[in-house]
Amino acid sequence: MAEPQSKRIAAVDAARGVAMVLSCLAHFAWWIQLTYSSAAGYLSTVAKIATPSFLLISGAMAGLLSQSSRLDILRRRLLLRGLFLLTGGHALVSLAEAHRDGGFIHTLGSATIVDDIGLATTLAAIAIPLLAPPQVRTRIAVASGIAFIAIWVVVLGWTPPHLSAGATLEAALFGGSPSDGEPFSYSGPTLQYIAIYALGLPLGSLLGKVRHSDLSGRTFERMLLGVALALFSCTILLKGLRYVCAAVWKAPPEWLLVTSEIGQKHPPSPAYLAFYAACSLVILAGLSYAARRDSVFLQYLVRWFSVLGRASLFIFIVQYFLYWTLPDLLGITPGPTAPLVFVCNIGIAWILAKLWTFANGRLKSVRVHGGLISWNRS
Repeated sequence: MAEPQSKRIAAVDAARGVAMVLSCLAHFAWWIQLTYSSAAGYLSTVAKIATPSFLLISGAMAGLLSQSSRLDILRRRLLLRGLFLLTGGHALVSLAEAHRDGGFIHTLGSATIVDDIGLATTLAAIAIPLLAPPQVRTRIAVASGIAFIAIWVVVLGWTPPHLSAGATLEAALFGGSPSDGEPFSYSGPTLQYIAIYALGLPLGSLLGKVRHSDLSGRTFERMLLGVALALFSCTILLKGLRYVCAAVWKAPPEWLLVTSEIGQKHPPSPAYLAFYAACSLVILAGLSYAARRDSVFLQYLVRWFSVLGRASLFIFIVQYFLYWTLPDLLGITPGPTAPLVFVCNIGIAWILAKLWTFANGRLKSVRVHGGLISWNRS
């Protein structure tokens, strides 16, 4: 499962690549929404796997890195990555959205998941020396799960007047209220996303054991599927409770309706997190299995997705330009050839990811001696 040369875990890179394809699918769905609203709805439902998947894997990588003996180097790398997402990444996304949403100055004040991942990564970099003991990562994950539920209770009980200061604060921290319908342009469930990021920390412990062959790939996959089954069961329980209440009282309470709504993303409901996090774990388990097989097709599939996964943050920002800016610049509008736009942009993203990884690898091979830069070609 682990790549011996780089110690990278192929299944994790591939899982991030799948998340990137799903994220591209979400942006594509938004692009075609006005023309093909029904199809866009179905595509968006599938693409919702991307957000919890990427957050959980990002948290898992922070947990994995906290076990390294090179904490100072890794801490600095994480910190620089987080700060870039909060500054340069934010500015690039704002630029991609500017021509559609009132200009660069206006979009600069908006928030996206790029900002939330940047903030979570920065916090993880600051706290990474404290995350070394596995029991600490587990306790933080448990506390984050409790915090997620507590935040949901706050969201259900706090309904400030629309366009008030309270509504602005609620949108910025919690992603708004379930009754808002369309989220604010600046909304981002920051606290919930940080909680989901932290839920991935214990997964980093398992990845560390897999990397050092202390845990077999088959056992790792079974553990992932076991957790996924428990999460699916929670989703079914919430849905079942909803239908029982409907049968008994004819009208289930509003709080139960939104709590059991799988599609409730802004702000994220418990059912949304349980269902889509379970899907994410199933995908990771499937890719882990594929990476262990001798099948030429499965190995190629894992490698193909891994290219996108190794450059995931780069591609995450690039996709905004591919699906929002590029079609408008070329005068392309949603039509019968829309699927071709999606496929072509995925191909462009894959090529860019390949080039980005190659360039990044070359830069890392640079060695400075006496003020002179030389290439390490070994």
